[in-house]
Amino acid sequence: MPDNRVYFAIVDVPEEADRHQSARWVLQQMIADLGHAKAGPFCIATEASGRPVALTAEGGPLGIFVSLSHTGRKLACAATTLGPIGVDIESPRRHRDLLGIAEAAFGPGERARCAQQGGSAFYRIWTLREAMAKALGTGLTMVSDRVDRVADGPDEGSWQWQGWHLSHRRLTPEMNLALAVLPITPLAGEVDWLTFMPSGV
Repeated sequence: MPDNRVYFAIVDVPEEADRHQSARWVLQQMIADLGHAKAGPFCIATEASGRPVALTAEGGPLGIFVSLSHTGRKLACAATTLGPIGVDIESPRRHRDLLGIAEAAFGPGERARCAQQGGSAFYRIWTLREAMAKALGTGLTMVSDRVDRVADGPDEGSWQWQGWHLSHRRLTPEMNLALAVLPITPLAGEVDWLTFMPSGV
């Protein structure tokens, strides 16, 4: 039976210098919990695109996909065996031209949703687009290509779009979290989006 779990965790990291170490520690715990501790030693490396990747000690693929994001003191980590995953966490920034950014980056349906619903729609769309781009390792090119991807779907919750399994939630009125996973094989059932509680962070 396939493992439909997607783990995500939000942790406080007071010092920027601790972010890298904390991210590795949380991802290692997630990987172990997903059953890969039995597979032997593994490491977290970084691809040329900046996307983190879980590898065996020999440098081969571990069969697990990971992603990281941060905003301020908050660090978001995600891991799954399903396929490429992206996570994005964002807090609103003052004096940001949201409609101008939407006009330059989003598809027409997404721009219309922003014009109608304002900042809450902007951050929903931005975080989801960025999570999808992180999953594929494409960077801002995909985030800003003006193609509609998440014009539809709930303000908060989980849904599917063209093979993607997407989730958006507001952790607080000022903090948005998006997750996007593209399963390698079609899923039997739904993704289990699970909050992971790491130790020692």
